[in-house]
Amino acid sequence: MAGFTPVYNLHGCAPIVRDFAVASGYTSPAIGDIVNIESGEAALGAAGDTLLAGAVLAINEAGTVVTVNVDPTTVYEVTDANARAEGATLDLNATADGVAASSATDLVVIESSAATAPTRVRIIPSSHYMGG
Repeated sequence: MAGFTPVYNLHGCAPIVRDFAVASGYTSPAIGDIVNIESGEAALGAAGDTLLAGAVLAINEAGTVVTVNVDPTTVYEVTDANARAEGATLDLNATADGVAASSATDLVVIESSAATAPTRVRIIPSSHYMGG
């Protein structure tokens, strides 16, 4: 599966999940996209956004509502062809379903990983719409 997959939450409890209407400019929501909350609606996340909510878990049949893991402590797994060190910062890629070199520092690597392994990241609290 492409995109961000929730692995665990730092607090160990069930994740916080919310439904959001899909913003008009977000034309093809996909499971695993990281979304930003704009005027109460889910929009495709972008590097530098400061109201990142989390990964899309489900989409209604009409594509007008997404269910999002909004827990600020969620650790996500994402496919990444690069080795990453714990504590390194990364950005969302252009399609919000992967990572890119850091300039806006949207994400932090939670566990070191080899280039052949998925990367585990968390949304940086200052970039998360619920804080953290």
